Amino acid sequence: MYPSENHDLDRALELAQTRTRNRAVRRRRMFAYGTGALTTAAAAAVIITAVAGQAQRQAAIEGAAQRPIEGIQPYTVPSPQAGATTGDKQEAAGNYHARAETACTTYAAPVEESLALHALEHGAVLLTYHPNLPEKELRQLEDIAASYPSVLLSPTPGQSEPVTATAWNVRLEVQDAEDERIEPFIIKYSQNPQAPEPGATCTGAATG
Repeated sequence: MYPSENHDLDRALELAQTRTRNRAVRRRRMFAYGTGALTTAAAAAVIITAVAGQAQRQAAIEGAAQRPIEGIQPYTVPSPQAGATTGDKQEAAGNYHARAETACTTYAAPVEESLALHALEHGAVLLTYHPNLPEKELRQLEDIAASYPSVLLSPTPGQSEPVTATAWNVRLEVQDAEDERIEPFIIKYSQNPQAPEPGATCTGAATG
């Protein structure tokens, strides 16, 4: 075989090897792009499903708030008078309240009754729980309280039921934080017109 023929053969082999390597690189890139696209599509599907599920859940809660809520306990509340307090914390669906205002937020210690009553007068909802409530349920209550602007959450030693939701004139006692009536109660009675001053501030400086 002549030298030129050897050179041509070497060149052909080199080109064939280069094409093979290039095809392999392209296949790897296409696989990576395809995998990435599938991963992105799967992640988007999960997000869309989660958002749709949350929207359906919220719609169900708001629908429940439009209907009578089982277990509601009504109160007859005397006209509020700032400066004095009577009764115990569990009877905080009215009565006299403090002049100071407290913020609608989550508290690690019990909120003074007179402060809680002032918040209720402004249309807030007070969520209280027994200090022995399981940690998981406490986290659930904290999530609920953080989802609504007019909710105070605090522990209450001696409370007869594990969880109590109180608004002006009404109260709901439940056995656990997973009770499906809690959020409809908040929606139904938060800023309810039956409160003396619905819509007033719930951002006071006083803290329990």
